Amino acid sequence: MELYSRSVRRSRFAIGTGGIHQASVPKYLEYACLGTPMIGATLPYEFPWLDQCVFPIDGLRVTREELPEKLKAALELQPKLRQNCLELRDTLLRMYHPTRIIEMAQGQMDGQPIPPGYLREGVA
Repeated sequence: MELYSRSVRRSRFAIGTGGIHQASVPKYLEYACLGTPMIGATLPYEFPWLDQCVFPIDGLRVTREELPEKLKAALELQPKLRQNCLELRDTLLRMYHPTRIIEMAQGQMDGQPIPPGYLREGVA
């Protein structure tokens, strides 16, 4: 576990390739809390904070010719994206603490909406 965490922290980026990555993967939390920004698509419904930690590249729509310039731009932004991840760490650890998630699930069972910050605007 320590070797894995050290490898993630040393990485410039984690790469989200779509598929299951767009279905609320806890890995996004892990990467952000370790200060590793991501390259790939943002999630359509959840994690609005992710926009501060991801360099958006749509792997299905980017052309071979566009990719080198996009990756160059991502590397230029990497220090800022890493800083964004680290600044979000305490907030994310509070938001996704197991006790908080259980309380939120109980609230949903009691008919309460999901609190702000978990879903993108306009998602019910």
